[in-house]
Amino acid sequence: MQNPILKENNRSWQRFNVLLKAKYFLDDFSWYREGVIIDISRQGVSINLPIEEKVVLGNSIILEVITKQLESITMKGEIVWIKQFEKAFLVGVRFKKLLDFQLLGKLH
Repeated sequence: MQNPILKENNRSWQRFNVLLKAKYFLDDFSWYREGVIIDISRQGVSINLPIEEKVVLGNSIILEVITKQLESITMKGEIVWIKQFEKAFLVGVRFKKLLDFQLLGKLH
C-alpha cells in the first residue's frame, strides 16, 4: 500500500528521513549557525531551525554538513515553506541544483 502522505505531497524525488547536524547561513547573517536536517531528497531538505531566527520565504540559505566519512558538503538553496512550532521552525529548502545520487548517498 502506498503511503498516503507521499501521494498527497506528490514529490518529484524520494525523501529520506535523516537527523543530520548542519551549519546554515542565511541572507542577513555574518556567521554560520546550527540546525538539524530532518529529511533530504535530490531537490531539497527540511531543516529544523531555532525559533529566534528571522526566517523569510524566498531567503537564500547555505547548508554545510559533515558526512560520516568526515567530508564537508555545501548545498545552496531557497526557503520555500515555513512551519512554526512552539520552540522551532521547520523550514523547507529547495536546492539551486539537484544533488547527484552519489552525494545524496553520503547524506542518508
